[in-house]
Amino acid sequence: MIKHENELVNQRLGWMFTLQGLLFGSVSFLWAASVLPIMVLGLIGLISCISIGYTLARGLDAIKELLAIARDYKKSLPPNISLPPLIGARRKAVEWLLPGRLLPWALGLGWIAILAFRTVTWRSHLQKLTQIPARPTPT
Repeated sequence: MIKHENELVNQRLGWMFTLQGLLFGSVSFLWAASVLPIMVLGLIGLISCISIGYTLARGLDAIKELLAIARDYKKSLPPNISLPPLIGARRKAVEWLLPGRLLPWALGLGWIAILAFRTVTWRSHLQKLTQIPARPTPT
């Protein structure tokens, strides 16, 4: 079951990278266009980070629960019976550095930065467009 949960986490990371790459590429292609498509794509990127991040966290929590069940089962066995390790890593991972925990936050913050930057630059661009140029004086 741990292998299955791990495969689901890997698939979800793949979905996230594919979608985020497509959205970031679309934003770079549409950067000079109107602000509305950029805002829509940015919100889609941010919402997808939240959604996929939630499912990744659930998958990583499921792995932790399966390891806890196995640990409890191992304690109930007679001392002369030993089981092989379920996961190759002997040390506990730094939880927040795992890709399933860190990358949705990092990409989500990236979308927030893009949305904020585009909003600020769009306002200054709009102000430049609405300024009426001075008429040249006839000579």
